[in-house]
Amino acid sequence: MNNKFLNETCIDVFKEISNIGSSHATSALAKMLGDVLKMKVPNVSIIKVNELSKLLGNEEQVVAATLLTMDGDVKGIMMNIFNEESTKKLIDMVIHRKLNTLGDITEIETSFLKELGNILTSAYLSALGTLTNLKIIPSVPNLCVDMAGAILSVPAIQYGIMSDDMMLIQTQFESSTEVLTGYYLLVPDEPSFIKILSSLGVSISE
Repeated sequence: MNNKFLNETCIDVFKEISNIGSSHATSALAKMLGDVLKMKVPNVSIIKVNELSKLLGNEEQVVAATLLTMDGDVKGIMMNIFNEESTKKLIDMVIHRKLNTLGDITEIETSFLKELGNILTSAYLSALGTLTNLKIIPSVPNLCVDMAGAILSVPAIQYGIMSDDMMLIQTQFESSTEVLTGYYLLVPDEPSFIKILSSLGVSISE
């Protein structure tokens, strides 16, 4: 993304997209958890690459992230990230196993987290595709449990050359007993970013 695209209108459009996408993801997560979930209005922000890990606590904060690539009409990457506390809560709610740290996860928890990321990102991208009438083909997501600095180096390396700015979407899911904080990192390449906005009637001024 280039700063010339990041005007107030563009950000408002992505706030609305994120609201609908996160609502779809919330419904999918509620079915998986077997609980009623409420969603706070997502917070959409444009941040610098080097600020990503700070928002998650610090570079040594352990997180669970799923990463997929987007193909078709929209190309780029998308990440779904939960901090350690929210990840442990999700594992306890579904698998009924309390973990001291994410270093204790087994193959069962790994499969669950990968499926969770697949469901959430697919729900989000499905909503985005429906809104824009664009065909978005997600790859099979990869799961990584590591320090935030290590995980977030992936989009920084792949897209940092093109831009210092990335779009971060923060959503809180509230169940009857827990509050879960999740993040989406949506990084379309520049032509795809323009295509998304154009499909919604937003013109880009050079």
